[in-house]
Amino acid sequence: MRRMTVVSLLLNVVVLIPIVTALLLNAGWIERAYGGPTPARGILLSVYLAIWVVSILLLFRRNSGMIGSLLIVQILYKLTTLPRHSTRSGAFRGTSDYVNFIDRMAGLNMLA
Repeated sequence: MRRMTVVSLLLNVVVLIPIVTALLLNAGWIERAYGGPTPARGILLSVYLAIWVVSILLLFRRNSGMIGSLLIVQILYKLTTLPRHSTRSGAFRGTSDYVNFIDRMAGLNMLA
């Protein structure tokens, strides 16, 4: 279990380096993906920076409660943004589709 915890934290660090850097530099692909600079994009940058910094700190001071909390927050913020983002692509047509999706995930024990 400790190895997977380290892998999770390392993945956070590695994946967020190019994203945070691109957000800070307003890279072209960021503009295409997220739109122009807005307060919302600033908040997104803050969230990603916080996850990145905490992940680095937890690599050096491993606290299973804090690591679990960080990973739960990441899962929850992704799940709560899913309906808003996927509605644009047509994947979810409304709340009932989202609830069905969560039910399917729970049935697969992905949230356990």
